[in-house]
Amino acid sequence: MGGLIAKITHVMYVIMALLALVIIGLVVFYVQSKKRRRAKVEDVRVCPDLKRKDAQDFVRLENIRDDMIITENGTRFIGAVRCYGFDFYSANAPVRERTMMGYINFIASIKSPVTYRQYTKQTDLGPTKKMYKDTYEKLLEQLYNYADEYALMKEALENIREKDIVREKAVLDRLEELQKRIRSLAWREYHMRDEMAYLEKVSSSDTTPERVEMYVFEWVYDESMFSHELSNEEIYKKAVQELKAVEHNMAFALGNAGIKAVRMKTSELIEAFRQHNNPVSSERFRMKDVANTSYYDDIIGSSCVSDMRAEVHGELAEEIAAKSAEILLSKAGYIRQMADGNQKKAV
Repeated sequence: MGGLIAKITHVMYVIMALLALVIIGLVVFYVQSKKRRRAKVEDVRVCPDLKRKDAQDFVRLENIRDDMIITENGTRFIGAVRCYGFDFYSANAPVRERTMMGYINFIASIKSPVTYRQYTKQTDLGPTKKMYKDTYEKLLEQLYNYADEYALMKEALENIREKDIVREKAVLDRLEELQKRIRSLAWREYHMRDEMAYLEKVSSSDTTPERVEMYVFEWVYDESMFSHELSNEEIYKKAVQELKAVEHNMAFALGNAGIKAVRMKTSELIEAFRQHNNPVSSERFRMKDVANTSYYDDIIGSSCVSDMRAEVHGELAEEIAAKSAEILLSKAGYIRQMADGNQKKAV
């Protein structure tokens, strides 16, 4: 019996030694984290001259303007044309043959690298729905005005009936004209309400998405291609000319294939990047919504968020270390009491 108690006591002492090592490690970690926190607090820099930056200062692209994407320190200019085609397989044989020959000529006309890109997005019928809504409200206003006038004229007719034949005839003519206009406006109101319901259904997320297809081309400034070094303004003008020439050639070649090609505007290029980098938010907030907010003006070049996050993490680490040390110390005291009790029993 005494040997068993001695073994139990030995195991408890081993556990106490391990707990002591863990406590020492936690204390060291707590002290080190406190030193790092103190050093970080001392390293706080005051920036009274901190300037607000535009969001584009944090983007790798230098600029997107004048229907171009500008990169590589203003020496690389990228443009794109969006294509609007048709269902090739539902067309008749002559149209398909013309399309194939047109695409062969289009491919043969390519002199520099061209990228074909496509993506899908939810159909944006916001401007169209707004136009319909405004027209519908004006239509309702006209309909209500005519209905009120019709009621007043009908009341006036009852007052002058068989009293003033001339005025009675004029009122009857006006009532007949109002009836025609009210019937016409009522039909237009019903028709527009039906079209608005259809637009709402088409623009919902459960409909077939819109497919965007484009050809991306570029022009890169090469000093060896010119007799003298061009200034930034000259490079920009040359890029505009070169991209316009490529755009016209592409539009002409694709037009022979039955494809309508249109140069993508600045807003469309930005929207394409939003669709690629932020596919979820770009579907919820359209480019017109972002442009009407102060989103691009609310970004500042400051590390306050990262500093706050590091401070919170440091406080949590210290709190966890202190709690763990307290729990381990209480357990160590309990084990020591048990060991002392076993020794007394053995004696």
